[in-house]
Amino acid sequence: MGDDVRMEAERRNIPPTDENLGAIMLQLRQSGGPVAIAKLCERRIEKDAKSKFIVIDGIRNVNEFLEFKNLGSAMLVSIHASPARRFEFLKARARSDSPANFASFEARDRRELTVGIGESIALSDEVIVNSGSLEKLKENCTILFQTLIKKYQMLEKQNNVQQAER
Repeated sequence: MGDDVRMEAERRNIPPTDENLGAIMLQLRQSGGPVAIAKLCERRIEKDAKSKFIVIDGIRNVNEFLEFKNLGSAMLVSIHASPARRFEFLKARARSDSPANFASFEARDRRELTVGIGESIALSDEVIVNSGSLEKLKENCTILFQTLIKKYQMLEKQNNVQQAER
């Protein structure tokens, strides 16, 4: 979903710094409500999705998740890492909006808490702890997603059988 905010910055000819992207994120939500960025993302999903299984990264509030549930079955998965670890990840990505220091990282965290990310994390259906290597995170995500896809496929088969019996 951050890509949608970055695209909006590009559309407005605004440099994609952390401060600018944060301001745009807040402006979009102020003018379009708590699901404004989800609506932008939804348009891309409807246009570009080539699978019925989609991973959306960057949900910041429960309303966004509920908006995506309108598209079909959905589960909210949080990936948790300590603040120090998340700061290191952001620094290593070296994007234009990466925080320059830990104080700016903490300010970014506080900004995201104001839009509801804490509630989203608290209400997650699943949580993956990211305290190991990137390979371990990928492995944990793959296992979870394979399990969720199997559950979805089983439910889909059950629904088809029930509909055929009617």
